[in-house]
Amino acid sequence: MDIWSTGCILAEMLLGKVLLPGTDNVHHFKLITEMFGKPPKEVMETVYSDITMNFVNSLPEAEPKSLRATMGDVDSEVIDLLEKMLDIDPEKRITAADALTHPYVSTYSDSNDEPECDKQIDWSLLDSEMTTDQWKTKMYVFSPSVAY
Repeated sequence: MDIWSTGCILAEMLLGKVLLPGTDNVHHFKLITEMFGKPPKEVMETVYSDITMNFVNSLPEAEPKSLRATMGDVDSEVIDLLEKMLDIDPEKRITAADALTHPYVSTYSDSNDEPECDKQIDWSLLDSEMTTDQWKTKMYVFSPSVAY
């Protein structure tokens, strides 16, 4: 479950507008760091792209903005949930299971009917250095209707 995206969608539903209206990847990340602060050292140590690392290091230091100020007059429980969903550190971000027990949404959750994926996704394929044609061949195995 992509908790960050779910948090953005929840905030946007409450705001009635886009939370982080970036015009491209760079602008979007700049808006994220302006609102939530630069990622801490522990998070940056997981970044393997020198370009990304240099970009983040070039950003000015700034205090994170108050989500309460951004969200306006909304229930304090939803602010608490959003702060946990939109933590800049993915390791500290609330899990889907914990989010479902949060007071803001717990009345809509049924612990007896919350299926979970029983196997983890293997992301190692993303580390392979394949050509575009090799990627297409791999993709067509899973989605034959996409092949021309």
